[in-house]
Amino acid sequence: VRGSLIFGEFLNTAKIAQFSDTLGLPVIGHVIGETRLPQDFQTAQTALMNGAATVANPISAEQIAGYTLVNDIYDKPALLLRVDMPRDITAQGQASLTLFLGLLLFTGFVFGALTLLLLERLVLSRLTHLSADVSRISTGGTLTGRVQVAGDDELSRLAAGINTMLESLDVAQNRQRDSDLRLRSIVAGAPLLLWTTDAEGRLTLLEGKSLQTLGIDAAASLGRSAGEVFRNIPQLVSEIYRALKGEEFSTLVVVKDFTFDTHYVAARGLDGAITGMVGVATNITERVMAEEAL
Repeated sequence: VRGSLIFGEFLNTAKIAQFSDTLGLPVIGHVIGETRLPQDFQTAQTALMNGAATVANPISAEQIAGYTLVNDIYDKPALLLRVDMPRDITAQGQASLTLFLGLLLFTGFVFGALTLLLLERLVLSRLTHLSADVSRISTGGTLTGRVQVAGDDELSRLAAGINTMLESLDVAQNRQRDSDLRLRSIVAGAPLLLWTTDAEGRLTLLEGKSLQTLGIDAAASLGRSAGEVFRNIPQLVSEIYRALKGEEFSTLVVVKDFTFDTHYVAARGLDGAITGMVGVATNITERVMAEEAL
């Protein structure tokens, strides 16, 4: 062997442009060691010198650049090449993601609208009608009305339960009304005085034949203080407020020429707190007179 015959060609701008035409992609080259390398070439050169075979760098939302080293005949880095490619896959992925999100939002909107429509027709409108029926019954002053029951679901069972409750309340109210009528008829015909007060001593019930004897108007006395209504009977007033403190006792109350056997008891709520009192006075004037005569 007498030596080596080497054929070479200058790698100039025209040759790099030929590479670009062959690849159909922009190709840019810089010599290793240039003093004014662009920033992206400097970053890629550092990575390639540290052992990376290639470096990829997204330079924008539409373009990505790939970098590699070209060695000389001594296998030393001589040239730094960059190839630019459009980010078609990324763009397609973003378009697909945008389309998916749009479809997801549209589907969510459609399902949300359908859910609200079904909720309105199957639940809210029926609850509105049910509430209107209950309000109508409550403002009517009687318990004879009933709410409308339709279907076989939880709301229907709720409406049926309300009707059952209304029936029970109606029966209880009728029984209480009958009991009150019987009590009033008994009290009205007997020489009795029956009254009840709230916790503040205001009269809530005042009945009895003895009201005529004492000259007290029952209708005008309701809602007024017992101390005001019975102001001419101070013993009765003091004993009413004594009963409101929780005592239960019986006494004789003398009013003018009449004697009353009076019994007091405090009324209590479910929690044991005093909610008022009940008083019953029986006119025993004739019995007292008979005893005195004997």
